[in-house]
Amino acid sequence: MGRLVQDLRFGFRTMLKSQGFAFVAIATLALGIGANTAMFTVVYNVLLRPLPFPEPDRIVGIELMTMRHGELMPSSSSYPDFRDVRTRSHSFTDVAAHTNNDYTLTGVGEPVHVSTENVSAGIFQHPRGAAHIGAWLRSRRRPARAPRDRP
Repeated sequence: MGRLVQDLRFGFRTMLKSQGFAFVAIATLALGIGANTAMFTVVYNVLLRPLPFPEPDRIVGIELMTMRHGELMPSSSSYPDFRDVRTRSHSFTDVAAHTNNDYTLTGVGEPVHVSTENVSAGIFQHPRGAAHIGAWLRSRRRPARAPRDRP
């Protein structure tokens, strides 16, 4: 223990003698630790952290692809295609669809560009999940329950 205290005193005296070098060394260590912390935080949150709902490994995405100009590119599908996949699928518990659109919102003030996501009923629903606030979007093919009377 005495040797450790002696080494710490020597290191402190050396830092006081060459303050410029000590500042650069401490700043380099601080930047390195900060960069590593930021990098591992991003990697954990994007790649390693489990998704915030039960059985995330059961969720899959289906995207239609087409050969355009000799290149494989994503293709859009129509609502009848989606309906056919939903009714004929025996491998999936449920099928949902989404598409994004861009609009210009006008009215009071300057026009504003907004990006929207159009979704089908069931897009947020998971077989074993529950809505945190409110209720899920309902599909017309599933009858809605009558609302409960509130006292």
